[in-house]
Parts: sequence; structure tokens; C-alpha cells
Amino acid sequence: MSGGTPLAGGAWNGYEEVPRLLLERNDINADKADKYGRTPLWRAACKGHGSILRRLLGRKDVSPNRVNQDGQTVRSYALMHRQEGVVKILLEMNDVSPNKTEKYGHTALSLAVDNGQEGCEDTPGTE
Repeated sequence: MSGGTPLAGGAWNGYEEVPRLLLERNDINADKADKYGRTPLWRAACKGHGSILRRLLGRKDVSPNRVNQDGQTVRSYALMHRQEGVVKILLEMNDVSPNKTEKYGHTALSLAVDNGQEGCEDTPGTE
């Protein structure tokens, strides 16, 4: 994990105490991205660390709709990495855009269908 912060490292590795302690501080940028646009939220989502993901999403300064350098949202990235639990957590949120297209024109629904993730196809707003 290059270019990451201690918070990003904790999120990537599933060390629940690290994000818990760091997110209690007021001087932590919880949405800080590396040079590829990956934030601690991205890292937790990619690895399927649901409790860390929920803790990060509880912060007002963390955006679930932020895109990486390839224009991918956290949800599209989670779908591509078959993290259905993460996708379900994101679907519970009202501020996650279900129809946001990434750089290559994919939406969350098209990625779910392409990856054979039937449990993720019930995406609000995609009827």
C-alpha cells in the first residue's frame, strides 16, 4: 500500500482499532486520497471490511460518491471486486448515487450484471 496514511492502512488491513482511534480525532482527514484517488473508504470497500466502512461512512467528511483517477465510484469498485456485502451497505445510504457512470460508461447495475452478482441487481433508481 504505497502513498497511504495510517487510517488507510488500518482500513486496508482490517485493523478495526486503528480507524476507531483515528476517527475520534478532529485533525484527521478521513477522505484523504492517494495519488490514484483511493481513500480509506475505497480500501475498506475493496477488502470487504464492513464495520470499518460503516464507521467511515458515519463521518460527514467522507464521500461515498467520490471517484478515483479512473472515474470509478466506491460502489462500482466494490462490484468489480465482488464485495456484495459492501454494496449492500452502500445501497442502504440515501446519498449514494445509483446511476453515476464511471469513466468508461458503466453504472453500478451494468457492473453487477456483467459480474453475475444477482444479489446486487436491485439497485434503487435503476428500474
